[in-house]
Amino acid sequence: MDTQQNFRPAEAAEYLRISKAQLWKLVKEGLIKTVKLSPQVTIIRRREIERFLDSAVQAGGCDEKPNA
Repeated sequence: MDTQQNFRPAEAAEYLRISKAQLWKLVKEGLIKTVKLSPQVTIIRRREIERFLDSAVQAGGCDEKPNA
């Protein structure tokens, strides 16, 4: 089981199996929330990714969660 609690944007995109551009589009649309730790460091909390996946599954936009 993956115990990582926070992801850098590139890691989150890889986890979701989408491009970084698609990830930033989801952030811009307000579907995924980020946390700005400093002017150069942004993270996405694992629970935020899980919340997004749960809402996508409920909306019918995703078949299943990535293997964790």
